[in-house]
Amino acid sequence: MSPESPEQAAAFEMWAKMGKNRGLRKVARQLGKAPTTVLAWSQSYGWNDRLISWEIELRERQLEKAKLEYFSEMENLKREKYTILSKMQAIANRGGNDMYSLAKYLNAIKTELGEPTTITKGTINADRANPFAGLLAKFFPAADADVSAG
Repeated sequence: MSPESPEQAAAFEMWAKMGKNRGLRKVARQLGKAPTTVLAWSQSYGWNDRLISWEIELRERQLEKAKLEYFSEMENLKREKYTILSKMQAIANRGGNDMYSLAKYLNAIKTELGEPTTITKGTINADRANPFAGLLAKFFPAADADVSAG
């Protein structure tokens, strides 16, 4: 038996990519070949047996691509987190009135994430003696006012 030609290999791939709706007659029609020719190719080159290996390889490539996309997204999120934390640290290091800036910055992040914002200028000013006391708790309670109003 001669090796599979590029045309025959392309026909196999076309057939395999058809998924549940695959059919030799469809391949023959698309290639302008007689159905008996495509049937002979599929029998000679074991298309049915090769299909399982082809599908496994396809799934492995899809999985590898998804893993790469996932890890890339995780790296992007780590960089974003670092940027956010760096900005928060810089604001916190300035202290004083900048605590309100920190609250506004965090509220902007929450708004972008679609979460309700709850920090007000008054809640930050009340903590002047110890600006970090309860700061995180202020980002998640049910509060009446929004920083945008301050």
